[in-house]
Amino acid sequence: QVVPSVKPGYLRPLVPEQAPEKPEPWTAVMDDIERVIMSGVTHWHSPRFHAYFPTANSYPSIVADMLSGA
Repeated sequence: QVVPSVKPGYLRPLVPEQAPEKPEPWTAVMDDIERVIMSGVTHWHSPRFHAYFPTANSYPSIVADMLSGA
C-alpha cells in the first residue's frame, strides 16, 4: 500500500509514554518499527505514487538540479 490508511494521531496509543528502563532485543525494536511506524509511512518513492518527484540522489543529478533551478 502506497498511502497509509491510518488516521492522524494513530501513533500516540501505540507508543509508551516513557522510554523503557532496560534495553529490548533488537528483533523486538525492529518488529515495533515494522508494526507501528511503517503502517503510517507514505511510500513516496513507489512508482504508484504520483504526488512528488523524487529528489536528486547522485552527484550529477544534484548538479543538474542546481543548474536548472538557478
